[in-house]
Amino acid sequence: MILVEGPDTTAVIKRARDHTPGAVDLILECVMTLLLGCELARDDNVHVLKQSKSGAESYSLKLSDRREFHFRPGTGGHGATTIDVYDKFKNGQLVAEVTNHEDVWEFFDGLSV
Repeated sequence: MILVEGPDTTAVIKRARDHTPGAVDLILECVMTLLLGCELARDDNVHVLKQSKSGAESYSLKLSDRREFHFRPGTGGHGATTIDVYDKFKNGQLVAEVTNHEDVWEFFDGLSV
């Protein structure tokens, strides 16, 4: 089960439309895949998609086995068209670079506890 927490959980899409419009399709693909297509959404464990603060760049996925994934816009600033996934909030290792829908499916298919 995915629990969604945060002060303004729709900020990711509202702000991305203005600040990183090139990443909007990937953001939507990630959300839909996580909530509807990922094994985590259907298991008995509680996993948390958390927005740490009101910004669009402050999302993490915390799994019940204590692994964390932090999502950030890829290179390019406001022109970013990719999403980078790190294993820690600060000084984390890049674990995935999401550039297309196949990358989204591969990343979420690889998550299980």
